[in-house]
Amino acid sequence: MKTWILSAIDTLFFKEARPMEAPGSSELGSVFPPPMRTITGAIRSHIGETRGDDWSTYKENTDLRNIIGYGKDDYANMTFKGVWIQYNDQRYYPAPLNLMAQADDNDHIKKLQFLEIGEACECDLGDAVRLVKLPDGMEGGKPLSQYWINAKGLNSVLAGKTPDSSDLIHQGQFFYEENRLGIARDNQKGVVLESMLYQTRHLRMNEKTAISIDIDGLDDHLKEGIIKLGGEGRMATLKSTKHMPAFPSQLSQTADTVGIILYLLSPMLLPQGSTFLPNFKLDKQSTNQSQWQGEINGIKLTLISSVIGKVHREGGWDMVEHKPIAVESLIPAGSVYYCEVAENTIEHALKTLNNTQIGEQQHLGRGHIAAGLWLASYNAKSEQNGKG
Repeated sequence: MKTWILSAIDTLFFKEARPMEAPGSSELGSVFPPPMRTITGAIRSHIGETRGDDWSTYKENTDLRNIIGYGKDDYANMTFKGVWIQYNDQRYYPAPLNLMAQADDNDHIKKLQFLEIGEACECDLGDAVRLVKLPDGMEGGKPLSQYWINAKGLNSVLAGKTPDSSDLIHQGQFFYEENRLGIARDNQKGVVLESMLYQTRHLRMNEKTAISIDIDGLDDHLKEGIIKLGGEGRMATLKSTKHMPAFPSQLSQTADTVGIILYLLSPMLLPQGSTFLPNFKLDKQSTNQSQWQGEINGIKLTLISSVIGKVHREGGWDMVEHKPIAVESLIPAGSVYYCEVAENTIEHALKTLNNTQIGEQQHLGRGHIAAGLWLASYNAKSEQNGKG
C-alpha cells in the first residue's frame, strides 16, 4: 500500500449531496473532507489520461478496465483507505465524539474530558438503555465535531487518556471558504442561458494542508503530476510518499479495563437492516438492560452504548451510466462504540480489531476503526463498582 498526497493549486469544490436544482437552495457548500468517490474518480481519470487512453473506447478497453475497473462498483484490484488530512506533515484523524471540550472566552479549548456511561434508562431505543452523559464539572462542554486529532493525540485517546489541546486542530485552520457565482451556457450558440445562475462555496486550502489517501493494487500505473479534482475540474498536485504514516498502535489491557471502544475513523456504510454496527441485533433476554449482540472479525461483542454523530450523506455521478449515484447515508467518522468482549480476552480483541474495517464498501476505505480501552473511570460514579 502506498500513500499519495493531493495538494490544491486552486480553490476546490466538493459538492454536498443536494442537487443544484434543490427547492429553496440558494447556495451549495463544499463537504470536507471530500467524499471517497470524488477522490477515486479523480485517480481513475488521471490514470487514463496519463496513459493516453481514448475514453470513447473505455467499454472495450480491457487493458484499462483491468487497472481501474468499470463503473461505480468495479474497481479492479484497487483498494483505498482514507480520506485523511495532512497538516504540517502530520496525519490527522476525525476527533472522537466522546471527547468533550470546554472553551474559554476566546473560544480556545481550556479543558477536555470523556463522556461517562450512565445508568440504564428508558428512551426511544428501549426501556433499559445506557446512554452517555456529561461528567461533573463539564457544564457547557461540546463535542469536537469539527476538530481533527493527530496520531499522538489519538494514541492517548485509545489508551484512555485525554490528549493535549495542541494535538487537536479545528478544520477552519485547514482552509477558508470563498463564495462563487456561476452561469449556465449554451455552448452551441455561445450564449448565456437565462435564469440559470448558481452559487457555490469553494475551499481554499493553505500551504500546510493536503489530502492524504492510501492506495493498494495500482503498482506503477499511477504517476505523479497535475490532477483534476472535484467539481469544475480544479487543479491539484499528486505526489507519492516513501513512508506511509504509522497507524495508532495496538494497546495492552490494563487492570481497570472493562471492555473495548471502537473509534470510527472513516464513514461507515451499514448493511441493510443493521443497527449501530454491522449485523448487530438487540438482545434483552440475557440481562435486565438493552444490549446489542454481534460479531466482528470473529470477536463476539456486546454493544453497551455509543456516541454517533449526524448522518453523513454521499452521492456522486456514474460516468458509465451517465446518471447520479443514489445518495447513501453513512455513519460519520468520529463515532464511538462501547463494547464488552463476550468470549475472547480483551487483549485478543484489541489485537484483532485495531486497524481493520467494518461495514460495506471497504474497498472505498469505509468503516476504518481503531480499538481502544474502555476504562472503569468512563462509567458514572454509581456504576464504577459494578460490572461496567
